[in-house]
Amino acid sequence: MALAYHFDGGPPIRKGDRSGLIWTPLLDDPMWIVLPAGHWLAGRETVALGDLAGERWVHGCLATGDMLHHYAAMAGFEVQTACRGTDYVFAQSLVRAGVGVSMIPQVALTADQGGLATVPIAPPCPSRYVGIVTAVRRIRPLAAALARALHETVAGLPLAAA
Repeated sequence: MALAYHFDGGPPIRKGDRSGLIWTPLLDDPMWIVLPAGHWLAGRETVALGDLAGERWVHGCLATGDMLHHYAAMAGFEVQTACRGTDYVFAQSLVRAGVGVSMIPQVALTADQGGLATVPIAPPCPSRYVGIVTAVRRIRPLAAALARALHETVAGLPLAAA
């Protein structure tokens, strides 16, 4: 059993494939824009990606950077990358320090928002899809119990369940 995610597009495992694995959706985790607290877009209810043309970007995940380039092209601008990393918390620290802005999944937003502003992205909104990957063969009782606990926990979150 694995807790996994993918970004836009279909799940990494589809019905009928021969991998011997099953993808069970758990939640949709929408991407948010993280800005320094004093940024001119900080007070908005939502922000369109096109409004961020010309900004320098901090990537907290390499796959997020690829997705950002795709959505930026749809919005008519080219991404100016200030930093690439593999840690959303560190990316938020860099935004707090004024290095740039970032696009981060809602679940990965830090609890300490001091010095930061987080704003949902206006449609079309990229998202991360979280799920459970299990083997087609019989699921062991502990794995089944963990899957139930994950589904129950996700049902209580203020996110869109998959």
